[in-house]
Amino acid sequence: MVSTEATNTIFDMSPSPSTLVGNVLYWPSTYGRDNILQFDLDSQNLKVIRGPRCMNNRLIDHFQIFQAEDGVVGLIVLSCHNLQIWKRKVDCKGVAIWLRQKTVALRNILELPPKIRKRRELHGKFVGHDEDNNAMFLYIDGNVYMVQLKSMQSKKLKGIGSASYCYPFTSFYPPSTTTTAENGAEMLG
Repeated sequence: MVSTEATNTIFDMSPSPSTLVGNVLYWPSTYGRDNILQFDLDSQNLKVIRGPRCMNNRLIDHFQIFQAEDGVVGLIVLSCHNLQIWKRKVDCKGVAIWLRQKTVALRNILELPPKIRKRRELHGKFVGHDEDNNAMFLYIDGNVYMVQLKSMQSKKLKGIGSASYCYPFTSFYPPSTTTTAENGAEMLG
């Protein structure tokens, strides 16, 4: 049994899955409060950490926790027409701060129709995260877009028009098989 001291609102957990960064699992609290639940798998230690102020008063689906390039916990926040990318740094004394790495205009990375680009505010949300490929899935105006965090390239996904959560997966084949376009999986001799 693992426990930590926190307010009641911290544990009103969201339907979004956890994010694994190193050997630590992270969950956001609901309704955009700036709290993040952190569970260290090695030490079996449960903590509540503060996120950056930009999380305050945002809905849970307006931000996504991810693993930043240098292996630390990061946060991406959907704010009007922008994505704000944050990274958590801990100094040698154990003091943690959030640093905004960059702000990216959605109109520069998404293929939004002109009528949507001109809106004062975009109504969107995060609907998924692919930890292995460091990609986010955004739902905006009836469409789902996949955004690669490293390159900030995006792709509009066809046939996905739902605002529900996306659970991306990668297929695999046993080591003794290979695939060809003509006959599918084929055994290696």
